[in-house]
Amino acid sequence: MKRARASLSIAGLSCAAEGVLSAERTVRRLPGVLWVYVNAAIEMAYVEYAPEVVTLNEVVRAFGSAGFDAVTPLSWGTASKEEKAPSA
Repeated sequence: MKRARASLSIAGLSCAAEGVLSAERTVRRLPGVLWVYVNAAIEMAYVEYAPEVVTLNEVVRAFGSAGFDAVTPLSWGTASKEEKAPSA
């Protein structure tokens, strides 16, 4: 399975704990989202997702439905599950 990663700028995180939990919960519910972390202190979100299942635009819209403005992205690149770590 291919994986894509993105970091998003998130605006509107006024209450750190509640806002972070709300945003993470909403995005995590999307099929194809593998991992999400929101850092309220720097207003950034980091997402890993399966692009065959969910698009980055859908992830951004999910942040919007949770009441936050997400700006796309700085990409971390993609990785394939089949890729193996190099041997030492």
